Amino acid sequence: MLPAVRRRSRMFAACLALLCGVASAQAQPVDLQLVLAVDTSGSVDHTRFELQKQGYVAAFRNPRILSAIQSGPSRAIAVTMTQWTGPGLQAHVVPWTLLDSADAIRGFVAAIEDAPRQLHFGGTSISGAIDHAASLFASTSYKAGRRVIDVSGDGANNRGRPAETARDEAVAAGLVINGLPITQLDPDLARYYRASVIGGEGSFALAAESYEAFGEAILKKLILEIAAAPAVEDIARVAGTPRIPGLKVVYFSPLGDPAEARRWKHVIVHQTEGPAGSARNGARAQAKDHGRRGVMIWVEADGTVYWATPETAVPNHGDGANRKDSKYVDNAATYRKVTRENSIGVEFAGNYPDVTRPATAEQVRAWSILARFLQARYGIAADRFFAHNWIDYKDARYCEGCDLARQARALLAAPEPPLAQAAPAR
Repeated sequence: MLPAVRRRSRMFAACLALLCGVASAQAQPVDLQLVLAVDTSGSVDHTRFELQKQGYVAAFRNPRILSAIQSGPSRAIAVTMTQWTGPGLQAHVVPWTLLDSADAIRGFVAAIEDAPRQLHFGGTSISGAIDHAASLFASTSYKAGRRVIDVSGDGANNRGRPAETARDEAVAAGLVINGLPITQLDPDLARYYRASVIGGEGSFALAAESYEAFGEAILKKLILEIAAAPAVEDIARVAGTPRIPGLKVVYFSPLGDPAEARRWKHVIVHQTEGPAGSARNGARAQAKDHGRRGVMIWVEADGTVYWATPETAVPNHGDGANRKDSKYVDNAATYRKVTRENSIGVEFAGNYPDVTRPATAEQVRAWSILARFLQARYGIAADRFFAHNWIDYKDARYCEGCDLARQARALLAAPEPPLAQAAPAR
């Protein structure tokens, strides 16, 4: 083959790889395949479209994105971008691109900047956007354990089939759908996205109050999607069923908007006289009857966390805090102050038939992560973590929740309260 012909062949192959995102990535493992689905419906005027585009540009230029990419085992992700409006109106504007270095990110940013708006009208078909995005995973040979569709938009589905139907089909195919609702035109859009758009294991929604706030929101959202271990403080700001690194969480009740959650002020640590394996059953029963005797969060002996009730529900726990009985416990500081109405209950299962058995190593490890998450999500001060026995006498044989509450206070840098030592029974 002549040198000139060889050069043209190499150039053609390089161009094909760039356009299709396949030739240069045969079966290449990545940590994440991510489709960015951008709303370009009629409500998105030129200014709003540019704010979205520049939000993505600024987010990917942020050094935290490269750090997030490099935190995964493959140290690489594959990303593509589409625009969407009505049913059948979608445009694949940036091809699948491997992001594994600063240079690769700069190339992807340039592609976003150069991508013109291709759609303007046609209604708002989130279902069409999901269907189109789901089809794109077949057009690349990058392979990832996580395949995510990231839908952003400023309105609810009003064209095509129901968004829930498209969502459910995508989830059944192993995809995760996350959402970034822009609530400037519809204050209730975040609630709609949680109910009808997001889905799959670890899915979440993070709202932007305006197009001007889009850039900051998409940066946080991308880091949560990309990073192997995103910061607890970032995870604590989202709704849905987010992955909390280091924890196995089963959500019987997904998280809501943090701003809509009850203003929880305390955490009460309980230990149930149930055998190992009982946390799931307890949490499931609690999910069916929010007000029954029990708690919001249950922790199994193996460290699995079960989120049983919505954050707005008030389970029946800690009633003894309304009983001033200094004969056994000096609860003067918490009497009628640390109650079920303002306290999250966390129940650790497995200390039966020996109630004096301490929490398992797996529970202790899980609690070190869960306690930080609860503090970050609700702004609960470290000295507001209480053992059941610090607010109410329970059992002379052991101090219920005391070791775990001490662990939380030590971790979150707060001293143990003077009332921690129960008075001897008389």
